[in-house]
Amino acid sequence: MKRPSKQEIYSPADVKIPSRLGGGPLKERVIRELPSKKVVSYALAYINPLTFSGDNGRVKFVKGEKI
Repeated sequence: MKRPSKQEIYSPADVKIPSRLGGGPLKERVIRELPSKKVVSYALAYINPLTFSGDNGRVKFVKGEKI
């Protein structure tokens, strides 16, 4: 059985897209395996408030493909 590895989560502050470009927040999250720093999961989400104004900004991060 594979030994569980330590992971590092990089999740910077949300970026506010200017209203002239459509507005809304841009969220990013990266999970890396240590010590190799291999990317295990990556998520980038944009929430357009004009398309669906009922969204409260919560984003479910799903495991992505290995890079």
